[in-house]
Amino acid sequence: MKAAFTPRTFVRTVKRHEQFAEFLNSARVTDPADAVLDRADDFIWRNGDEVDAAVQAWRRRLDALQYRYGTIDQYDLDGANRAMAAFALCAMVDGKGRGWATWYLAFSVMNMRIQDAIRRHGKSLIRSEDMGVWGGLPETFTVYRGTNYNGDTKMVRGTAWSLDADEAMKFANAGRYAAKDGAIYALDVRKDEVLYYTDSRDEREIILSPEWRGREARLYARAEELVLAAE
Repeated sequence: MKAAFTPRTFVRTVKRHEQFAEFLNSARVTDPADAVLDRADDFIWRNGDEVDAAVQAWRRRLDALQYRYGTIDQYDLDGANRAMAAFALCAMVDGKGRGWATWYLAFSVMNMRIQDAIRRHGKSLIRSEDMGVWGGLPETFTVYRGTNYNGDTKMVRGTAWSLDADEAMKFANAGRYAAKDGAIYALDVRKDEVLYYTDSRDEREIILSPEWRGREARLYARAEELVLAAE
């Protein structure tokens, strides 16, 4: 199998392009999740524009291979695609521009390849320390998201949810939502609708697949009610 990525394909678009190309080419689909995520995290430049550049360079290279050869079967892409999924997940979970990266990588129509890579490999990239919680979840479970109050139901578009209502409370009662009457909304999801689970930020975070959009989340509690109950 041929390597699909060369430093040249990332020149002028991605900083540290030689190391990034080597990372994509050297990763194997059987590599332990922790090792791939640790390497991917080294390339999260904490800048949304550079995440954009990396994704666009990767996508353009795949498109060029497809256009030139009519097939990309001759290239060893499983490991590279899993590595790119790890890179995207690290940007969504731990990058400073995580809100932007989450929207861009999960929702952007231009990046269907990223969505496909995460769908295919995301669950195989759950860290070993998180597998106990993930493995113990039933096939259908409830997730929570803190946001602004908008009635008994709300179409919440965010991808990042939590298994813990108390964690969602922190977001409902903080920042811009505090002055707008924060609330916690709940959604029942199936495991096959989940892209990824991580507790790297101590938030018991669930990243949902874009397919769930359009459903209405139900009101779990208004933030002010929970604050009063705790006093």
